[in-house]
Amino acid sequence: MMNIEFELKRLFWVTLGSVLFVFGISFFIVPASLVPGGLTGFATLTQYGFDQLGFHVNLGLIVVIFNIPVMIIGLKGISKTFVYYSVYSILLQGLLLAIFDNQPNLFGQDILASSIFGGLAVGLGAGITLKSGSSLGGMDILSQFLSIKFQISVGFISVIVNEAILAIALF
Repeated sequence: MMNIEFELKRLFWVTLGSVLFVFGISFFIVPASLVPGGLTGFATLTQYGFDQLGFHVNLGLIVVIFNIPVMIIGLKGISKTFVYYSVYSILLQGLLLAIFDNQPNLFGQDILASSIFGGLAVGLGAGITLKSGSSLGGMDILSQFLSIKFQISVGFISVIVNEAILAIALF
């Protein structure tokens, strides 16, 4: 019985973290045309690229598709429980990002406010999710896998990848 209670609590925290993350992305980051880090940032850049070509692809769909190979890698080298909860988080993100697609910018032209509040929501959501023994997918899983495989710091890998994504976003 204790195990079921623990798993329900974990599920609650993973859900809350995922919802906060999507709230930050959908209501602050994307409406202000900002780019988050990680795989969601790469998915956002991809969505912006499709928009420039004249057709809109839902960010939630892109996030889920981009996470499929990452989850396969994760299953081979990381705790299966960690990956299962991460898959749940990714599917929840995909659904919520689809539901909250094309939200208005809550702060109008104030990009600094959008950055601060978006960053707070995204960071809090990611922290809650990671603390509960899961992740939001993407670079969390890939960084964890590469860290185990090559004995490199998770933080170092994340910084390098996020720098590359943000450099692409500058263009």
